[in-house]
Amino acid sequence: MTNTKSNIRPYKNEDFDQLISIFKLNTPTYFDPKEVVDFENYLTQEPDNHYVIESVGEVKGCCGYKIDDRNSGHITWIFFHPDTQGKGMGQEIVNFCLDKIAEQATVHSVIVRTSQLAHKFFEKFDFKLEYIKNDFWGKGLDLYYMTKVIS
Repeated sequence: MTNTKSNIRPYKNEDFDQLISIFKLNTPTYFDPKEVVDFENYLTQEPDNHYVIESVGEVKGCCGYKIDDRNSGHITWIFFHPDTQGKGMGQEIVNFCLDKIAEQATVHSVIVRTSQLAHKFFEKFDFKLEYIKNDFWGKGLDLYYMTKVIS
């Protein structure tokens, strides 16, 4: 029997090329092509608190978080290899990041900036839609700005 349990671990520089490849598999459906440069910059400049999820030793996706100077948490750069979407890995890694954010006693809310394609996913975690900006990420990719209160 093969162990298919996923493993969440901190991002390492060696993951860069694999994550960029997975990111590109999600473009242009979930990300505008110009966003790959933003993600590359994020990985080279702000990779603290970014995590990958593996299954059977292979990186399948990622998600991260940050805390801003107003003590709000932010879910950052979540995506998965298309063949693993819908298999629970997203829920697993978002819960992991939300738990990490909740460990920060000063944080009382979490923000996620997503699109119309993923906002229903975040509603499962009790994120509430605050506003929408059309074509924010690129043509046809709207910003859905959502927040969640940490209790």
